[in-house]
Amino acid sequence: PRPNTYRMEPDNEYRFRPYKVQSKILEVLIEQMKDQTYNPATVHELIKNVSRSVNQLIKNFQLPRYKIVIQTMIGQKYEQTLRIGSRCLWDPKTDNTVSVNYETKDMIAVVIVHAIYFE
Repeated sequence: PRPNTYRMEPDNEYRFRPYKVQSKILEVLIEQMKDQTYNPATVHELIKNVSRSVNQLIKNFQLPRYKIVIQTMIGQKYEQTLRIGSRCLWDPKTDNTVSVNYETKDMIAVVIVHAIYFE
C-alpha cells in the first residue's frame, strides 16, 4: 500500500484527463476488433482482451491514488437500439469518467472508464 500523503486532491499533473485517454481507448478498440465478426461463443474472450488492453493503457498514464473501473460491453449489431446508463457517487473535483463507442459491420462496443481518486 502507498503511504498516506494527507492530500485531498491529486497534483495537477496526476489528474485523470478523459480527453487524453479517449483517443487511445478508441485505438485499442479498432486494433482489437478490426478483423473480428460477432460470435456469441467467443465474444467473452474479445471483451476480456479489450478490457485488459484498456487497463494496461490506463496504467501507462501513471495515475497514483486512482482506483480505475473499466466496463466493456460488446454486442451484435442487428437493427436494435442500445441504451446504457451509468451513475456514480463521487467528488466531481477529483473523479471523472470517459466513454468510448466503436462499431464494426456487425458489432458495437462501448468502453466506460471511471477514475476515482482515493487517499
